[in-house]
Amino acid sequence: AAHPFAALAGGIAAAAGGIAVLLASTEDAIEAQYGLTEEEKICIETIHEMGDAYRETMEAREQSFSDTSAEFKYYEDLWNELQGIVDENGKINESYEGRAEFITSTLSEALGIEIEIVDGVIQQYGNLRSEIGQLIEVKKAEAYLSADEEAYAEAIRNKGTALQECLDAQEAYTDAVKDHEEAVAAAEKAQEDWDAAAAKGMEFTAEASRALEDANKTVEVTEDRMNQLGVAYEEAEGTYMGYINVIQGHEGLAAAILSGDAEGIETALLKIQNDFIYAEGAT
Repeated sequence: AAHPFAALAGGIAAAAGGIAVLLASTEDAIEAQYGLTEEEKICIETIHEMGDAYRETMEAREQSFSDTSAEFKYYEDLWNELQGIVDENGKINESYEGRAEFITSTLSEALGIEIEIVDGVIQQYGNLRSEIGQLIEVKKAEAYLSADEEAYAEAIRNKGTALQECLDAQEAYTDAVKDHEEAVAAAEKAQEDWDAAAAKGMEFTAEASRALEDANKTVEVTEDRMNQLGVAYEEAEGTYMGYINVIQGHEGLAAAILSGDAEGIETALLKIQNDFIYAEGAT
C-alpha cells in the first residue's frame, strides 16, 4: 500500500486558475485547501513516534555504555592499585597480601585469566604488566558490544521504515515550499491589484481588499504547513541517520575486536561516543 505521504497532492498551481480562483474563499476554506491534510497529520505523528522510539533507545544505549564504562574503570583502578603494592618482580608489599588476593581474584574473574600468587609473589608478573592493560581494553570493548546488541537489532529492524519516512517527508516538504512560494507570489499580485484599485479611488477597493485579505491568509496557512512539514522532515532524517550510525558503530567495533586491532578498537569506541553526541543533537 502506498505511504500516506505518497498521496500528497496538489498545491496552488493545480487548482484551476491557481490561487486567484480562491481569493474570495472564507478562512476555513483556505485552511481546508492549503493547510495540512489528515494524511499529512498522521504521517507527522508517525515520524514523531519513531523519533521518540529512537531517542528512548539511544538513552538506554548510552546508559548501558555508561554502566559498562564504570565497571571497567573499576577494574583499571584495581590494576593500578595492584601495581602500587608490589615491586617490579611481583612481590607483594608487606601487609598488603589480603588486598592483593582480592584484586587478583577480581581481575582473574573479570578478564578470564589466571593470576596466581605463590609465597607472596604474583607469578609471571612481567607478562601481566605488558598484557593486562590491553586485555582490559579488549574485554571492555566486548562488553560494549554486548550492551549494544538491543540497539543494533532495533536499528536493523527500523532503518528501512525510517528511510521511507525520510524520503516521503522530503517530498511533502518540497511540495509545501513550492505551494508557499506560489502563495507569496499571488499575494504580491493581489497587493498590486489593490494599489491599482486604490489609485482609482477607495470606492473601487472593496473587491481588491477581500482578495488581498484572502491572499495574505493563504500565505499564512501555506507557511504554517511548510514549517510543520519541514520540522517533520528534519526529524525523520535525524532518526534515519541515527539508526545508520548505530549500525555502523556496532559493526565497526565488532570488526575491530575480531581483528584484535587495539587502535581500531579505540577508533570504533570514539565513533560510538560521537554517535551519542549526534543523538543528543537530534532530540
